[in-house]
Amino acid sequence: MKIHPRILSLRLLITSCILCAEAPFQPYWPRERYQAQSFLFTRPIFENIVAQQALWHSIIYNKQCSRCQGLQITPLYQYACGTHKNKYYWLFDCKTDLLFSGDDNINDLNIRDVRAEWFQLPSSFRGQMTFNPVEHQAGVCIEYHRDLGHCCEVDCLDNCWLSVELPIVYVKNDIGLTQWNMQHEGTVYPSTIAQSFCNPEWKFLKVCGAKHIVQPAFLNLRLGKTYYNKDKFQLLFYLGFSLPTSTSNDGSYMFYPVAGYNGHFGFIAGVHTQILLTRDDSSPYSVCFFAALENLFLVPASQYRTFDLLCKPWSRYLLYVKKHSLPQAFVPGVNILTRNVRVEPYTLVDFACGWRVITNHWEFELGYGIWGHGDEKIELKCGAKCPPDNEYGIAGIPPLGYNEAVTASGSTIQSQAPYDHDEQGHPVFVPITESQLDLLSAASRSALNHKIFASIGHVDTGRIEYLYGVGVYIEVPQWRTSLQSWGVWAKFGLVF
Repeated sequence: MKIHPRILSLRLLITSCILCAEAPFQPYWPRERYQAQSFLFTRPIFENIVAQQALWHSIIYNKQCSRCQGLQITPLYQYACGTHKNKYYWLFDCKTDLLFSGDDNINDLNIRDVRAEWFQLPSSFRGQMTFNPVEHQAGVCIEYHRDLGHCCEVDCLDNCWLSVELPIVYVKNDIGLTQWNMQHEGTVYPSTIAQSFCNPEWKFLKVCGAKHIVQPAFLNLRLGKTYYNKDKFQLLFYLGFSLPTSTSNDGSYMFYPVAGYNGHFGFIAGVHTQILLTRDDSSPYSVCFFAALENLFLVPASQYRTFDLLCKPWSRYLLYVKKHSLPQAFVPGVNILTRNVRVEPYTLVDFACGWRVITNHWEFELGYGIWGHGDEKIELKCGAKCPPDNEYGIAGIPPLGYNEAVTASGSTIQSQAPYDHDEQGHPVFVPITESQLDLLSAASRSALNHKIFASIGHVDTGRIEYLYGVGVYIEVPQWRTSLQSWGVWAKFGLVF
């Protein structure tokens, strides 16, 4: 029976959609299955409401009339590393390592993960690789607090205060590219997987070992009001904004260190409360329950991100050719699939609750917290006239005697398809278009971290009000979209 051409076209379209939906990667998978991403936002070290409020709450919201200023200095160190699940975030097909193999290795053609020639490695090359991301953050945060009600004779400013917070941060990131079982390494650069990822021809998303920066992360200004502070009961609320003082990721390197919020301006809202659970006046101990919540809404900003093509994981690492160019004039995919975009980020939420045991001069704290954010939304800043529309296509092998670049649009990172041609077999240049870009492949995906923390400190409210203490925490991500971490902090503060 003859099938009408329109029905046949519709059937082919539906079949293609089903195949794409069943592919190892698609942009709308659940959070626990995100993979083949090119960007990860890690938790800023001073996005930590526990370290900011611990001990500080005991004296700063209950200053004497003659003392309306406070200062606290908080050094902090945080170490974060990836688990085997984090490898899925960067790799694809739910694998923790990838096999690179060239076309000469006939036995590998059906089992390899990456065609070595895409990375300009020899056709006889064979090797394996994976990523083991590690991040070190350290720094010191200086916070100045001024009581407005005691210093200004304005009724509406009673119990109101202003704080200014400035952290200076050291960040060192290493995506931890590890390679092994290397065979038939060439003599021409690049000859190894590591050298391929650090190819000087790549303008973006290179992997060249550990990178570090030292910058002021942000400047936070908060205006708050203490609604109640008596007999260890506390309730306060504040609003504010965060000014970026650090640079954003320019896309040159994968997993490049970022201080603060990657160049985003933000609006802050927070609340802190404490409830006394014991009322034995003869006991030197008081047990309190506390809860603190801070929400940071980040404003969109311009950044550079590197994309894959829809349903083609790691297509950013394919070789491409320009229309009417010479057959061997290859262009790395990262150079044309990196775009200047408008990033609409997430709302960061930092919540903590727990118990405090308070004596005359000491305070112990134990609790649980969560930190998380939603998916980024990315919008291309230029229209259809911007590259790569109608200019570049996936490189193919031209027929014998053809002296112009051809495309192989059916190629994937595993293999190179035959060159595109018409019904007569004549080469046809099939360019990639803006509509083929997988915008979610370059977005930082939503994260949710669970934290357990503890601290101990000394608070003196005598003639000189001061405090000092230390704290520790462990943070475990619920999904592969964040790293597991642990950290320690110390603190010294005084009121004057």
